[in-house]
Amino acid sequence: MGSCYAKRFIDICKSQWGYQAEGSNHKHNKFADELDRVDYFTGCGPKQDLDFCAVGLCWAMWRSIIDPDADTDPDAAKWAAHYFMYQSDSCDMAAVVKYLYQYFADNNAVTDNPERGDIVIFQKSNGIMYHCGAVTDWDWDSDSIEVTEFNTNGGQVLPHYYSFKDIGNKIKCFCRPRYDGFEAPSAPDPVPVPDNQDLKFDPDICKYCPGITLKVNTVNDPLNLRAGPNTKSPIICRMPKGASVTWRGFYSGDFYKVEYKKMIGFAHKDYLTK
Repeated sequence: MGSCYAKRFIDICKSQWGYQAEGSNHKHNKFADELDRVDYFTGCGPKQDLDFCAVGLCWAMWRSIIDPDADTDPDAAKWAAHYFMYQSDSCDMAAVVKYLYQYFADNNAVTDNPERGDIVIFQKSNGIMYHCGAVTDWDWDSDSIEVTEFNTNGGQVLPHYYSFKDIGNKIKCFCRPRYDGFEAPSAPDPVPVPDNQDLKFDPDICKYCPGITLKVNTVNDPLNLRAGPNTKSPIICRMPKGASVTWRGFYSGDFYKVEYKKMIGFAHKDYLTK
């Protein structure tokens, strides 16, 4: 049905460094934007405009699935949840983190010794679990644990560095997803995930992201749907003249973030009209 490797998950988490959520509360983000349109995850309740630490990690796990992948297999979302165990219907992110911890604990997958790809559970001084991240690197000699965190520093995705002395204090524990190994025997093609160059959100057009329909208005050639908002990003597919696409409200420079046949990417605005 699919497979998942820790390195692929790590690479996707790191690819999002520097991204910042939009909206007045800095919580409107592309991760919830995508997951809220995936059948399996819609049963978990809407995830947009919430604290999105767990949502971002779940998105990264979903995008990590290899053969079949998230864009072609309707069960890929369930397969991602099999690894990440994110199935709560709560809108309280602290409750979701508590649920995650308990699920991993029930499956004997909680440890005090970090490995790359682990999920970090953070706790307050009173023991309340409130936040999570991903171990994307660590170095015992320099006493450093690199944790990629979604929804940190005002809705950003950034790495933070912790000491091994933080384990049992700021860091409650590490939870280990069911990876098939650290790295695939043969490296798969890079997953086309949206890059983060000056990505903006237009709340007047897409406050709740139902989207507006646009038409491809090229003269002859099809319009490229790209993984990022520039001509150097990988081409996901080519959209024929006259094709209908849904604008998801995000833009960067001359590129709109759009959805075409359940594929989400970027297309040049000069070739899209109402």
